[in-house]
Amino acid sequence: MSEAKPTQLTPGRSGTGEPPAPHGWRPDAITLSILGFFVVLSLVMVAFMWNGYVLLSNGAAVDRLLARGEYREAIPHLVRIVERSPASYDRQRQLGDCYLFIEPPQPKLAMAHYALALKYNPDMNLNRELGMAYSELGDQTEALKFFTPVLQEDPADPGVNFFMGRNFFRHGMYREAASSFQAAAADKKWDDRAAPFRRELAEKVFGSAPAGQAETPAENRSGPSPTGPATPGPPTDAASSAPTRAGS
Repeated sequence: MSEAKPTQLTPGRSGTGEPPAPHGWRPDAITLSILGFFVVLSLVMVAFMWNGYVLLSNGAAVDRLLARGEYREAIPHLVRIVERSPASYDRQRQLGDCYLFIEPPQPKLAMAHYALALKYNPDMNLNRELGMAYSELGDQTEALKFFTPVLQEDPADPGVNFFMGRNFFRHGMYREAASSFQAAAADKKWDDRAAPFRRELAEKVFGSAPAGQAETPAENRSGPSPTGPATPGPPTDAASSAPTRAGS
């Protein structure tokens, strides 16, 4: 009985020299499409979550900074927020406030963001902010149109009274200025801004600032207090694209 020879393996298939057939699973076109969809969906979800994180983290920083009155420091955070979410009308308003309250003020930029806030929320009441912006632009007549409905609701509004007092002071209406600055003293932010004007007002009224009277010169003056805002000075041109909405 002859011994069997071992089978000799040769490369290729069927002795043709072709590469061996691949083993394992090969996805078809439908499977590849499904996998691609889930990859894209995952990337979108990651981007969405990252955007949400950016909005939340910057929003928290804005709230902290504004609570401390750090307007300039809040601007970069607000810019990042409105770039990602332009329709955030409240953040647009806050950004306008920051541009209005920094030194030196930038009322044109403030106006631009107030206009965007009104675009996304036409019912938003920005009479107070728009009046302040027009006042900074030098258009006191237009500012008064916005201040009037605010003062009708709250004659003691500190911010509006500061701007009114400053304008009265610049036009030599010292009694009206003193009354407005006294109303501004109800809020520390506006009281601090009014303090230099009150000191200068005392010097103009008394010739020098008497001890204990520099901040409240109007208390030592006779005559009735003004009963309403006046319209000092001629109007000047403001930004042509600024919002013109005011309360009736």
